[in-house]
Amino acid sequence: MDGPQNPPEIPFYPAFSLERRNDGLNVFWFERGFSQVTYGPQPESGRNACVLIALLTASKIALKKNLKIVKMNELNPHLIQCFVEGILQGIHEYSQLKERNNISTSMNLTIPEAYKGLKGKVVNIHEWKSYLYAVKMEENLHNLILEGLHAWRHKSLARKHFLFIILIADSRAVLNVIDEIEDTISFFDSHPHASSHGACIASADLADIKPY
Repeated sequence: MDGPQNPPEIPFYPAFSLERRNDGLNVFWFERGFSQVTYGPQPESGRNACVLIALLTASKIALKKNLKIVKMNELNPHLIQCFVEGILQGIHEYSQLKERNNISTSMNLTIPEAYKGLKGKVVNIHEWKSYLYAVKMEENLHNLILEGLHAWRHKSLARKHFLFIILIADSRAVLNVIDEIEDTISFFDSHPHASSHGACIASADLADIKPY
C-alpha cells in the first residue's frame, strides 16, 4: 500500500431494534452486518480494534457541542454517527498500525498503545485514572463504576459533563459514557452478539443501575 490511506466512507447506516428491559435498561441491537468484524471494506482488520474504536467513539462524542445523552427510547442520530465513524476509523487505524509496525498477527492494544498508535487523532479527552482489578465483574462492576464516578466528581480538573469509561475484560473493550448533566449512563459495544445481532448501544438512568 503506497502512502497513508483515508478511512473508508460509510457504506450504510445500520438498522436496529429496541429491547426495553424491566430493570430500566434500554438496549438497541444493531443488525448483524454492523459490528467491528462485519462492517466496512476491511472487516477482517477489526477483530482486535475495539480499544481504538472505544477511544475514537469517545473523542467524537466529546467533540459534539451541546450533545446530551438522555435515556433513549429512540437512538440519537448523532450518537449513531459517532459510533459508525468510530468503528470504521478504528478498523482502518488498526490495519494501518499493523502495516507500519510490520505485524503479521493480530494483537490487543492497551489504552497507552492505542493513544500512541492514533498519533493525535483522539482529541478533547485524556486518561486521568487507570484501575486494574482481579474481581468477578458481575459482582463488582456497579460499585467500581460508582467509585470511579465519585473520584471524578471530586477531581478539580474534571470536565463536568461526560465521563468516559473504557472497560477491558476478557480481551474485549467496551465504552461507557456517563452524562453528568443528564445523570445517565450509556454503553457502546462494537462486537457482534450471538448469531443474530451486531454491535449494541444501551442506556439507562444512573439511578436505575443496581448491584447484581
